[in-house]
Amino acid sequence: TLSLHGALPIYLVLTWDLFSYMERAAIELLTARVAGSCRAGTLLFLTVPTGALIPRAPARISMTRRGRLRYHSSIDGPSTSNPRFSPTALESMMPGFRLLHSFLLGEEMQEFLFSYA
Repeated sequence: TLSLHGALPIYLVLTWDLFSYMERAAIELLTARVAGSCRAGTLLFLTVPTGALIPRAPARISMTRRGRLRYHSSIDGPSTSNPRFSPTALESMMPGFRLLHSFLLGEEMQEFLFSYA
């Protein structure tokens, strides 16, 4: 259970590629819970694979001692179908968040930046 009651305000949400591994209802529930602690202008960063297949598990992101992000992906392992959420579909699943920017990264990844209104 995600409990944010009484938590400090959230100003940045990093979901990376997590939404590609969640059902629509779960995304709606998660973002609704997070939105309760967001302030106007809170940013949500999301990456979405654009290929037909994605690894069976989401990437793991960790921080090194030097403050750099390390991206761990199981790209060479088993794969599954990609839900390929459109920008409009993503926005509809995230009440209160509006798309600010979308960036296509090569042929296999797209980044989205949303802002909480």
